[in-house]
Amino acid sequence: MRQKNMDKDSINQLQRIASIADRTLAPYVKEALKQLEEYQMPQESVIPRGLLDLVKAQQQHLERLKPVLQSAERTRSIVESSKRWIRALQIVQKELPERGWYLTGQEPAHVTPQIAKLVDERKYVEIDELLIKHAASLNLDVDKCIEWLEQRGVPEYCQNRFRIVMDARTSKDHEIATLVGVPVIDELSRSLYDGRDFTTKRGKMPKPQLACSKAGSDEKLNRFCEGFVDKFGLIQQQVDVSRLEDEDYFNRHAILHGMMRRAYGSKDTAKVFMVLLFLIFAYKEGSGED
Repeated sequence: MRQKNMDKDSINQLQRIASIADRTLAPYVKEALKQLEEYQMPQESVIPRGLLDLVKAQQQHLERLKPVLQSAERTRSIVESSKRWIRALQIVQKELPERGWYLTGQEPAHVTPQIAKLVDERKYVEIDELLIKHAASLNLDVDKCIEWLEQRGVPEYCQNRFRIVMDARTSKDHEIATLVGVPVIDELSRSLYDGRDFTTKRGKMPKPQLACSKAGSDEKLNRFCEGFVDKFGLIQQQVDVSRLEDEDYFNRHAILHGMMRRAYGSKDTAKVFMVLLFLIFAYKEGSGED
């Protein structure tokens, strides 16, 4: 099961349905069923025939209402579950870019709540380990992916560099994967999203250019991915010179301008890979989501 693109409007609509059912049906049915379960039917021979028929009719009526009550309770459960998932997604969308991570919407549904719980517990090392493992488990059909890019007008030079990054990932050449992959992020973003960069610097716009509307351009970013670029992440921020030796530090300017004072590793490759997949899966075809 993959991530669900359940937005706030959908949650609010379900909430209204559940509230109406709760107000108009649930209290009456619950009380009636409770009394029915507690009611001890006397021997039929000791009560008038008319009263016996009335009790039996009431029993049948309430039995018919049981599925309605169960349906109302299921709706309420769905609403509460969806609310928890939305909260988890909001946490993940805010916190992961601050560490250079992005999700694609193709992850198993349990991943978002799992990461949100780790964020609440401030277990950032475990988050990194989980996402490195997740990225390593993804088997991308590079040929089909490049065919998809070509169909959407991505230039051949960008396709070639994309393949170099994927080959470096496979061979675990983290230096090549990172040093080639980081500029490919913006090349791919500009090609897919009408010239909009992914790593726009903070001084130019309030958030990454990818997330900003452009005159005469169709909206191409799907709902799940929008929240990840609602503000600048670690990759787009100004250089923090105190972190240039930090293995968690993943900053476009520091990498491209040779400022980093450490070797690149599996975490960097995984972050490059997840950003590139983010750009691909964020792409919305026409009025529907691809």
